[in-house]
Amino acid sequence: RAPREFSDMITFGTRSRGGTGYMSYSEKSGPAVLVLHEFFGLQPSFRSYADALEREGFTVLVPDLYDGRLASNVAEAEAISDGLDFEQTMQRLEGACEHLTANWHPRLGVIGFSLGAYLAIPLVQRRPVEATVVYYGINEVDPNRWLGPLLGHFATVDEWTPLQEVNDFFAGLSTAGIDAQMYSY
Repeated sequence: RAPREFSDMITFGTRSRGGTGYMSYSEKSGPAVLVLHEFFGLQPSFRSYADALEREGFTVLVPDLYDGRLASNVAEAEAISDGLDFEQTMQRLEGACEHLTANWHPRLGVIGFSLGAYLAIPLVQRRPVEATVVYYGINEVDPNRWLGPLLGHFATVDEWTPLQEVNDFFAGLSTAGIDAQMYSY
């Protein structure tokens, strides 16, 4: 018998470490995955992505970084993302990680897209995760604070993250001894 599957918007954490997000899970709790959406917000595609990961056996939470707001164009997305308080966002993401590891499964991975990738990298340096995947976004890394492998997926032509910058980033990680692989398309 296949375990029953569930998905819903939830509230996690407390006060400064709390927020809302889309949770996809089943009766059988699998390794936890925190998915960080890109700068248009928690679009339906991220709910579908979380559900697909859940069907593969993971317990998934996609925090809503914009508290229900969705951007319909790049200018709106930039305005909303520029309004995020970085430290407050990091606290919220740490609360999401704690929700997953304390209530669902101790193993945790992080997947970030664009803005979410930019946020995933500093998050992973604040708390241990087993693996990180980033799509078209990077940020600074302190090799002494990094744990677990990193997999990156990038466009060969990207107006915001040029491929040479990405290549240099991954070369630096490899030089520092971090298990990092990058693919460009």
